[in-house]
Amino acid sequence: MGSAISKQARSLWLQNFSTIEDIRGLLYMRCSRPSDALRNTCRIWIMVDAAEWGMMLTAYVGWERKNQSYSCSHLFGKGILGPESLTLPQKELHILNIGADTSELFRVVLSDWVEEVLVAGDSEIALCCWVGYESVKLNMYNRVRVINIISKLDLDNLFHVSGGDNPAGIGTRVKGIKSQDVYPGSDYLCGKAWMKLSKEDAIKHGSIRPLDQIKLGHEQRKVLRRGIVFDEFEKEDLDVVSVLSVSSMKHLFQRFYTLMRMEL
Repeated sequence: MGSAISKQARSLWLQNFSTIEDIRGLLYMRCSRPSDALRNTCRIWIMVDAAEWGMMLTAYVGWERKNQSYSCSHLFGKGILGPESLTLPQKELHILNIGADTSELFRVVLSDWVEEVLVAGDSEIALCCWVGYESVKLNMYNRVRVINIISKLDLDNLFHVSGGDNPAGIGTRVKGIKSQDVYPGSDYLCGKAWMKLSKEDAIKHGSIRPLDQIKLGHEQRKVLRRGIVFDEFEKEDLDVVSVLSVSSMKHLFQRFYTLMRMEL
């Protein structure tokens, strides 16, 4: 005989069922091309975010318009559960890695339609230090993902965005999400206001930051160090080589001295 669920779990399931009923039969226009679009090709924004429980990726299509702004409409969204063993920055790096794979997919499948693919996330550690610094020695988990990201993304099109301006964050706020968050006209379906600006104007207004403009605080540097491999044995190796060299030279001189005495 099964036991009754807790009051907390019951409250959560009631909320979930209510949300499901609210969005039942929901319809919206996706990837709509405005009548004043300057050309048939578009750009794609891929937004990523992670939380303790999981990760979220969402993509938006934008056509440049006559007034020099861009349209913005939802193209694709995916929620992913993250392994509990990973730290939050590692989950941010993992979903950024999936964003790189998704950008490659869009470029191949929609090659005749896409001008450029832009990617943004709100993890300064994953973006600035693990991806941005190629000379840093990373542990295996981080290194494999960074290599994939660098190979598939133009780092000039990779940006940091604050959590409040990241529409992917809507899918990672488990306790705060409401059915209204996915209604037609919502930020999740239409993107944030800055996503209708050109890339250059978005940078100028401070909505997004290129990698070279990201500065880490003291606490963030501590987290960064956990993903870096420090070769403590390098100095010891040099000492060992020196000892071996001295030992070898001593042995060589001893043999030379013995041979010289035999000659005499």
